[in-house]
Amino acid sequence: MAQSSHERIQDIPCRTNVVSPIIEQQNQRRKSFTTRQNIRDVCGLIFIPGMIGILTIAIAIVQLHIASRQRQQDLTIAEANRLNSLMIANYTREQDLLIANTLRWDTIFAGYVDDISSIIDGSNFSFDTSDYFMSSIIRAKTMTAGRQLDTIRKTYLIQFLYELKAILSHHNPIDLTGLELNNIDLSMSILTSKQGSSLAGLSLTGVSLIKSSFIARELTDANFTGSNLQGANFRYASLHNVSFRMSIFPKAYSIFGAILPNKTFGIHSNLLKNGNAEEASVCIDGQVQSIDHGDWNITPSDSIGVTIINKTVAELAAQRWLQFHYKHASISQLIDIPKQYHETTTTTSTSYSWFISLFCGIFQNQANISITLNELNSQNQTLSIHNFVLPYQGNWLGYRSYNENSTYALFKLEFYNLNFINTNSSTLNNQTYDDAIAFCDNIHLSLELSSVVLSVMSIRML
Repeated sequence: MAQSSHERIQDIPCRTNVVSPIIEQQNQRRKSFTTRQNIRDVCGLIFIPGMIGILTIAIAIVQLHIASRQRQQDLTIAEANRLNSLMIANYTREQDLLIANTLRWDTIFAGYVDDISSIIDGSNFSFDTSDYFMSSIIRAKTMTAGRQLDTIRKTYLIQFLYELKAILSHHNPIDLTGLELNNIDLSMSILTSKQGSSLAGLSLTGVSLIKSSFIARELTDANFTGSNLQGANFRYASLHNVSFRMSIFPKAYSIFGAILPNKTFGIHSNLLKNGNAEEASVCIDGQVQSIDHGDWNITPSDSIGVTIINKTVAELAAQRWLQFHYKHASISQLIDIPKQYHETTTTTSTSYSWFISLFCGIFQNQANISITLNELNSQNQTLSIHNFVLPYQGNWLGYRSYNENSTYALFKLEFYNLNFINTNSSTLNNQTYDDAIAFCDNIHLSLELSSVVLSVMSIRML
C-alpha cells in the first residue's frame, strides 16, 4: 500500500540515528589522530632545540677542558723554561765563580812560591840547619796560604814543600800543626817506579788528612804523629817504619796491599776469631792438644787440634782422621758480618769481595784441603756457596764476590784423608792415625773493596 509523503518524512530521522554512532567513531578517530600528530609535532619542536642545546653545552665543556689543558701545558712549559733559565744562570754563575776562584787560587799559590823562594834565596836559609825565626816566617806564610787554597793546590803546596825538603822527618821540618789538608790526592799509579813514587821521610804531623790519598806511595820513615787519618787511603803504599803515634789511623779507608810498619801485608781486620794457632794456651811439641780458643766448631770433635810442627810455629793440625770411621774432618766458624758492609752496599755503589789467606801444608800427600764459605741472610737461609780447593802447600790467597744481602757467613775448612780411598773398609775400625797429616795456620777472612782485591790478585798472578 502506498505511503504518504508525511510518513516518508518521518522515516528519515530513524536512518540518521542508525548512522550517527559510526560518524562519531570516525570523528573520535580523527580527533585522536590529530592529538597524536600534535603531540609529535610538539615533541619534535622541543627535541631538536633540546639536542642542539645539549650539543652546545657538550662542545662548550670540551672546549673548556681543551683550554684548561692548554693552559696547564703553557704553565708547564713556562715553568720548565724558567727552571732551565735558572739552571743556565746558576751554571753560568758557578762557572764564573770557578774561573774567578781558580784565578785567585793560582795567584795565591804563585805568590806563596815566590815568597818562599825569595826568603830562601835572600837569606841563604837551609832546612838542614835549625833557624827558628826563618822557620816561623815560612810556617806563617804556609798556614795563611793553606787556608785559602783549594784541595788541588794544597796538594801542589805539599809536593812543593817536600821537594824543597821543608817537611822531611829528622831535617827540621816546618811545623804544619793545625793545617787542614782533607781530600788531598798524593796517590800514584802502582806501576810507577819506587823512585818516582817516593815520599820517603814525609813529615805531616798534627794535620788533618781526612779522606786523603797516598795510593802506591813510598812512605818509608814518614811521620804522621798526631794527624787525623780518618778515611785516608794507603792502598799499596809502603809504610815501613812510618810513625802513626797518637794518630786517628784505625779508620783509614784502605790499607789493603800496603806494606805496614812491621813489614806485614796490609789487610782489613780478621772476621774469624783466633785464626792463629799461636794463640793457644797449651801447645806441646809432639802432641796434639784440643783447641781451647776462638769459636771454632770441630767435626769430629777429636779430629783437629794444636801442635808444634817446626819447634817455632804452632800450627792448626788435623790428626787421627781414620780412627773408627773418619774419612774427613772439618773446622768451622759462624761469622756475624759487620753492618758497615751490608748496609753500605745497599745505599751506595760500593762493592766488596771476600778475601781469604792462610798457610797450609800436607804431609806425605795424604790429604786434600778445601774451603767452603756459605753466605746466609738474617733468616739463616743460604744465599750463595763459595768453594775453594787448595792444590798446593804454602801461602794461599783467594777471593769471591760478596752478596750484599747476606748478614752471616759460615766459614768451613775441610780436610780429606786420601788414605781412606785405599783402605779396605772391613779393616777400617781397627785403624788409628795419631800423627798429623796436614795443617793450616794464619787463617784470615776479611771483606775488602772489590776493585782493590782484583788489582792485588791480578798483580800477584803476573
